[in-house]
Amino acid sequence: MNQGQPSGSVALQAWTNDQLKAAKEIVDVQLRDLKDHLEKIQAEKDKALAAALSAAEKAVQKAEANTDKWQASANEWRGAMTDKDKLLVQRGEFEAFEKSIMLMIADIKTRLDLMQGKSQGLNAGWAILIAVVGLIVVVIGIVGVITRFTK
Repeated sequence: MNQGQPSGSVALQAWTNDQLKAAKEIVDVQLRDLKDHLEKIQAEKDKALAAALSAAEKAVQKAEANTDKWQASANEWRGAMTDKDKLLVQRGEFEAFEKSIMLMIADIKTRLDLMQGKSQGLNAGWAILIAVVGLIVVVIGIVGVITRFTK
């Protein structure tokens, strides 16, 4: 062995130009195959990434649409509750109103009872009056009949 050269260089010198060309072609083919394989892997990664981004974008759009629907629904509910608060009577107000109505009904009932009593009294008075008038007519009739027969 030469002292200035490594032991591998002796083996390299033994290769011929044809052998080197053949080895280079083999390495070139392997490098090309490796490059094609890596490009194929990269294309698949790009395709998967594009699909994932597309799915994520669709999911975001769907979530935004659902959020918009939810917000519209929440606004509608809020409006309904506001309307309810404006239009429906509160318990305290209703109880006060009910109490005043009950007092009015009691007053009207009392008045009707008084009117009915007066009405019954008037009806009884009319019945007595009619009976008295009828009695007077009968008495006059009897007196008229007696005076006719006595003449």
